[in-house]
Amino acid sequence: MGVLRGIFRLVDAVSEYTARVAIWGVLALVFILTWEVLLRSLFNMPTIWAHESTQYFFGFYFALGGAYCLKMGGMVRVDTVIRLFRPRTRAVIEGVTGLVALIFMTALVWTGVQVAWDSIIYNEHSISPWGPPIYPLKIIAVLGSVLLGMQSIVKFLRDLAFGLLGKEL
Repeated sequence: MGVLRGIFRLVDAVSEYTARVAIWGVLALVFILTWEVLLRSLFNMPTIWAHESTQYFFGFYFALGGAYCLKMGGMVRVDTVIRLFRPRTRAVIEGVTGLVALIFMTALVWTGVQVAWDSIIYNEHSISPWGPPIYPLKIIAVLGSVLLGMQSIVKFLRDLAFGLLGKEL
């Protein structure tokens, strides 16, 4: 059990670290939007890159923040019925839903790798006038999916252990 707890702590630490990295994307997003508004409003000089770059930074933030959100219990769920059960029963129900999430995450990673690989091979770029490459964001999306999948496995095993054994891992 000690090795398993160590792996769980490692996955939790990676989720926290990537969330802290993702926060810098939000700061970049705010800076770019502020810069664009100033240029557009004060100098009548709109940029061709600001809108699309903010989409990239938001994608970066969204992809890398998902695992931390799951770790902290921030995922959206409807718990009006599940609240009625005892904690161990709740853990079993959440474990089952976690298994469904793992199936989804596996499909997402599998498809994401194929899509990202094609994007890299074909050197895919945006069709906008600025035309930045799209493959870095697709790679980040796959990385975020892998991180979310790892955190899902940890949550599933924790829920399963608590539901069956009554002990937290």
